[in-house]
Amino acid sequence: MMRAYDQWHEVLSEEFFGADHALQSTVLYVDDEVERELAERNGIDAPLAQAVADEMYWEGSDRALLWRVLSQCRTWTAKGRNGAPPSLPVLAASVLGRVSKVDLEL
Repeated sequence: MMRAYDQWHEVLSEEFFGADHALQSTVLYVDDEVERELAERNGIDAPLAQAVADEMYWEGSDRALLWRVLSQCRTWTAKGRNGAPPSLPVLAASVLGRVSKVDLEL
C-alpha cells in the first residue's frame, strides 16, 4: 500500500504540474476545500498535514526534522529532477497552513 505522503505527492503533482500544465506558469494554492476535493476524488484517507507529519523525525533522533524528505530531494536531484520535487506535499501543507491562518485572522 502506498504511503499517504506518496499519495499526496502523486495527486498534487498531477493536479498542479501534470500534462495539462506543461509549459505554463502555475500557482500552488491549497485550502481546506481543495484538500477535501483532492482527497475525495483520489481516495486519500489521511489529511495532508498528517501525511507530512508522518514523514518527520520528531524526537529522540539526531536527524533533522525533514531528513526523510531532504533525502528524497537529493535522490530526485541526482536522477535529473524529473517530475515534481518530493517536497511538494510539504510546500502544499505550508500553503494550507498559511491560508487557514489568514482565514482565522479575517
